[in-house]
Amino acid sequence: MLDPQDEYYDRRLATHVVSLYYITREDEEAESLDMSLLRDYISYAKTTCNPVISDQAAQLLVEKYTGSGVGQVSAYPRQLESLIRLSEALAKIKLSNAVSEQDVEEASRLHREALKQSAIDPLTGKVDINILAVGMSSSARKHVSELCEALKKYFASKQQFGAWVSTKKLLMEIRENSDRMVSREIFEEAVNELCKNDVLVRGRESRLRLSKPIILAHESAE
Repeated sequence: MLDPQDEYYDRRLATHVVSLYYITREDEEAESLDMSLLRDYISYAKTTCNPVISDQAAQLLVEKYTGSGVGQVSAYPRQLESLIRLSEALAKIKLSNAVSEQDVEEASRLHREALKQSAIDPLTGKVDINILAVGMSSSARKHVSELCEALKKYFASKQQFGAWVSTKKLLMEIRENSDRMVSREIFEEAVNELCKNDVLVRGRESRLRLSKPIILAHESAE
């Protein structure tokens, strides 16, 4: 089905559609905010406003931290401090002398969005504060620990103590005998952990060997 030709109608429609995307210089200047004015406003808000947290806002902060907010992702006290500072900053923007429940709600929303962008565990798809605190998620840390034990068993099974093994070959064999994906990053973390604990020694040409004989837990029990 074709639209009937109407030049006047088409011109009005085209002008309207283009106006949705086209911004004139006057419109752009009207919408822009003078940066010097913004700096002065922020400076004024910092020096003149010292908002006090209201009783209702304080209760909501506790609820956001321990309930449906940050508390569900194993938060640390400094995460609560971040919520408080954000809430106070939002109150200052409005030149308010008190932190309201609305400020806490917005601070909580901003905090959740920031966590989603910087603290998502790719293995679980959930927020994990450990990524920010120690640079590694809890699930990744557990994987590294399991891989350390697997590496110990691998070297303990070698008949000749002190035999050198290339890291490339070692990674290939670990991957072949593992029921889950072993990334190079996790592998290197495990190797570094064992080297730091004086279990493995790095040699030339990316080779590894035991620094001393090891006795596995099940062997010592026997």
